[in-house]
Amino acid sequence: MSSVAIVEDEPYIAMSLAKLVKACELNPTLICGSGEEFIEQVTEKEFSLVLIDINLKGQLTGIDVAKLLRSRSNCPIIFLSGMLSDYKTEIMNISNCSILEKPFNFSQAREMIKQVTAR
Repeated sequence: MSSVAIVEDEPYIAMSLAKLVKACELNPTLICGSGEEFIEQVTEKEFSLVLIDINLKGQLTGIDVAKLLRSRSNCPIIFLSGMLSDYKTEIMNISNCSILEKPFNFSQAREMIKQVTAR
């Protein structure tokens, strides 16, 4: 089963995303509430997909996390945010990523996850 990381600072959303990932027959192996926590825990793990909220609590944004991740992996990233217009230019400079705008519905998110992991 493919491994997925979730970086989301809202616990309810993180748990909903974990359920969604499982419904896509993937394994949510790492759930972090901040960019710093993700960077500390990620070490040498490889993921089939990373779901990252853009506006995270702490010093690192989701954009920062993605840039750090790109220095060691080209796994697909799905950015999650309700304020995408502020970040679209930065996101477009990061390879192999997609955007899921909040609020999103289950079927929309599931379809994107399936498309991204099928590549």
